[in-house]
Amino acid sequence: MLISKNTPKEALLKEVGTRCQSCGHCCSFGSGVVLESEIPEMAKQLAISEKELKEMYLEPFTKFHTIQFRFKQLRVGNAPHGRCVFLNVDSKRCHIHENKSLHCKISTCSVYGEDAQKWFDVNYFLNLKDPQSVREYNTYLKFNTPLFGAELESLLPSEELKKILSYEKVV
Repeated sequence: MLISKNTPKEALLKEVGTRCQSCGHCCSFGSGVVLESEIPEMAKQLAISEKELKEMYLEPFTKFHTIQFRFKQLRVGNAPHGRCVFLNVDSKRCHIHENKSLHCKISTCSVYGEDAQKWFDVNYFLNLKDPQSVREYNTYLKFNTPLFGAELESLLPSEELKKILSYEKVV
């Protein structure tokens, strides 16, 4: 499967989301991003309010000048990462598996993992209406190969892109 910026979410879920082997590896060293639209079902499954879910289990996470939520991580000492708050260490399964986030569903150890992460980032963190988001994505691209269709030149008209990257005011 070739993953591009415009790969439909359903295709990713079908092809990549079914490859998880439930080894718990990715959940042992980080946690998934949660979209605002996914919060109501998670809260309902846990029989708590959305506010309680956010306070007890989520933390803000910023990428490309865009804030989303992610599951809190249970860190040991000063470790920069920890296991996801919803990982059951014994079974290596997610406590909210039935309603886990899109990011968790497509972030697998499969050969598609890196491209699936890039797909998520460009579709849910990159904000083409925010010049700072575009600039941060541009910096990211200096060290990472973009997905097909996720090159800045494909996403924005060249004059607008030139203005953004030169810090000119964009109208």
